[in-house]
Amino acid sequence: MTKTKKILSAFLAVIMVLSIFSVIPLTAFAGTSVDLACKTNDDRKISFSVFACRKGDFNRVLYPVLLVLYFLRQIGYNSICGVLYRTLITGVFKMPSTLKSELESARKFKNINDPIDTYIVDYIAMAFSKLFIKLGIIPNAVTILSAIAGVCGGVMLCLNTRLFDMLGVAAVILAAVFDASDGQVARLTKHYSNFGRTLDGFADFLVYLSLYVAICVRVLSVNIPFTKTPFGVYIIPIALIAMLFFGAQARTADYFKNLHMFMATKGRGSELTNTAEIKNQIDGCEKVSFERLRLTIYKTYTGMQESKTPKVQKLLLKIRENGNIITETLSAAFYKKSRKYVMSTNLLTFNLRTIVLFVLLLLPGHIEYLYFPFVIFILEPARLIIIHKYEKLASALTKQNLFFGTEGE
Repeated sequence: MTKTKKILSAFLAVIMVLSIFSVIPLTAFAGTSVDLACKTNDDRKISFSVFACRKGDFNRVLYPVLLVLYFLRQIGYNSICGVLYRTLITGVFKMPSTLKSELESARKFKNINDPIDTYIVDYIAMAFSKLFIKLGIIPNAVTILSAIAGVCGGVMLCLNTRLFDMLGVAAVILAAVFDASDGQVARLTKHYSNFGRTLDGFADFLVYLSLYVAICVRVLSVNIPFTKTPFGVYIIPIALIAMLFFGAQARTADYFKNLHMFMATKGRGSELTNTAEIKNQIDGCEKVSFERLRLTIYKTYTGMQESKTPKVQKLLLKIRENGNIITETLSAAFYKKSRKYVMSTNLLTFNLRTIVLFVLLLLPGHIEYLYFPFVIFILEPARLIIIHKYEKLASALTKQNLFFGTEGE
């Protein structure tokens, strides 16, 4: 038992190190700039050699450490404290029109976010986003901070004491705030990149992997319900199954939110793509390159989304055959039904699953293992119901043949 616990703890430590230093191979191969262009209030540029290191420079190993140190150095009343105060006090309780418009422009999905994100997380994230923009910190660096905070939270939850439980929960919440903030910074500064989207997904994976490992470590010596036999290594296959379902649930939520925005905005306000488009991008890449590898992984991810929605794919194919024109009639018919369905995808995202996990962690009796059945037997049926609703909608719209006409008919 002790040996298994040590192995899992070592594995989590490897994840933590990987999250901290993942920027090294990623930025080295992608050639992504790591110059944070940090400036002081009097517009003097603060220079660290690691921030301007050349592609492949080993000094980049210090980049995450210096980034955190620089961030901590800037903390003071005139920076984060002041921004947090102004945003939370005037934002939540007064909400000036300028802040409201900033939040709307910084949101990826308009009017379909989880209420917790809309009324709490987005405001806190905006406070950090303003600070990051003021410091010139790029979105990818914020994503890395999110991964570090989340994995550190998983490490602290492994320690299984009340103090570190509270600190671990706080760290995971901070990771969620940074996860929202990186997108806000990207949209507000127009600093988009396909590499950033891939890094964001990788960071989320590391955070959830660390949490799943933490649950396993905590319940190794806990007895299986109604028996005197401890879970031991038997918890690991259960965790792996839950992780597979989690991946499917995350893909489903992401896909239908993008599909909703694609149809509602008639193709202008969404990141929705398809495997054929990605394949064309792959064909245009060098045969041995990081970009080709990234696109190949992204094509697999998109293919997994498409394989579960054949009727939706038939609808989208009809749209492409019509010159990618989404008629007003088709858009309105889809939106009328989808606006009811798309809100249910929030059940599959971060907030609900994390609230359930935190409650199980903080309740006495070491019942956090119940999180895995929650993912498998509650969230997974919800995912299948959502897919069924969208498949039924797509089939009905395809039969109605609303594809012809002009975009503004």
